[in-house]
Amino acid sequence: ESGDKSGVDCAAMEYVKEHRLDAIVQDAIVHVIERHASAKEESVSASQPLEDIAAFFDAVARETHVVHRSFSYVSRSVPERRAWYRHVRTVIDMPGDTLLSVDEWAECVSLVCPDFDRSWLREATQLVLDATSRASGDEESAHRFDAMVHALALAWMRFEFFRSLLASWSGMHETTLACI
Repeated sequence: ESGDKSGVDCAAMEYVKEHRLDAIVQDAIVHVIERHASAKEESVSASQPLEDIAAFFDAVARETHVVHRSFSYVSRSVPERRAWYRHVRTVIDMPGDTLLSVDEWAECVSLVCPDFDRSWLREATQLVLDATSRASGDEESAHRFDAMVHALALAWMRFEFFRSLLASWSGMHETTLACI
């Protein structure tokens, strides 16, 4: 029976890991603590913790939990980045063919995430420049909004790919060293 139970526990842990439930529950707890602290500072009666948790999970389900969050938060996983992209498109409501300079693009992104890492924007801009200069033969000073959003997604994917490749290589390297 205990062997069967550990199999269930292992499957349950895999499910939790696959859906990042541990990170989401941790975020919910932080959210409740922050709400309680801000209510205390403002001398306002604190809301019920379960109501705060329910509001947080509702925000996660609607993908609005990334609003007013730090760059490290929105860049930590695919679901947060996906929610952030949707949020960017909602907040920065402009046609996809709107031309933006790199500085204008950076200003738009900073409206959504003030501490957004500008190196990601530079990499995304370079991806767009590379693609447009190959296609048209010249470098433009302004880029399509939709191209910039997609390029940023590509920059993040490239980062994730190399990070996972490095982690895999490091794991293989450690295993090799352990066998020697």
